[in-house]
Amino acid sequence: MKLNHKNVKAQAPKGMPGSLQKIGVFMPEEVFLELVQNQTSRPPLGPVLAAHSNLRRIGALADGSGSVGFGHIAGPGLSVVTIRVQIGAAQIYFLADASCRKPWIAIDTWRGNRQAPVALIEDSQILYSLPEIDWTPGKSTSGIDYLRRECERDTSVPFMEFCSSLAASGIIERRATSDLEGIELSHVEVNILMPERLTKYIGAPLSAGGPPVILLPDSPSGGIH
Repeated sequence: MKLNHKNVKAQAPKGMPGSLQKIGVFMPEEVFLELVQNQTSRPPLGPVLAAHSNLRRIGALADGSGSVGFGHIAGPGLSVVTIRVQIGAAQIYFLADASCRKPWIAIDTWRGNRQAPVALIEDSQILYSLPEIDWTPGKSTSGIDYLRRECERDTSVPFMEFCSSLAASGIIERRATSDLEGIELSHVEVNILMPERLTKYIGAPLSAGGPPVILLPDSPSGGIH
C-alpha cells in the first residue's frame, strides 16, 4: 500500500544531542486514512498503532497469521505495559507508560472492536493489519488491568529513562517468545510508545521518517539497575 508521501516525511533538525530510539504512536483514524488515501476496504475503527519498521524483513516473514497481545514489565518504581504485534515470524513490541491514560483508552477501544489496527511504515510503503482480539466485554479478564491504578501519578521521566535503556539493551529481542502456536520468532523490533504527553521529550518531529532524538531532563533515577 502506498502512502501520501508528503505527509510522512519532514526535515529533521540537525546536530541534536541525545539517544536515538524507535518510537510508536497512536495515529488517529482520519490521519491514517489520509496517509493511505483511503486505499483500504477495512478502515480502522479506533486509533492506529503505528511505527516505522523493516518492512522488507517483516514482509518476508509474513504468512497470513497474526496476533496482538498485552503484558507488563516492572521497572524501578514504575510499570510498563507491553503491546505485542506478531505477523508471521516477526514480532513488534510497543512499550507503553502505565501511568498514561492514552494507552488504556486505546486498549479499551480495541477490545470493544475486538481488533487492533496496526500500521508499519517504511519510506513510502505501509503494511496495514487488523489482528483480532479475543475479548468479551464484561466477561473477559486480563493480567494488566490492575496497572490502571498507575494513572494516579505521572512517571513520564523515569519511564522514558528506563525504556530508552531497555529498548537499546537487546534484552526484549533475546527473550521474546512467539504468541502463535507452531511459529518460531525470527525477527523482533522494539518501540517506545509516545502519546502526546511524552512528545515534549522528542527533539525531532514524529514524522521525520526515522528514529527521533529523545531528550530527557536531568534525573537521579538512572536507568536499568
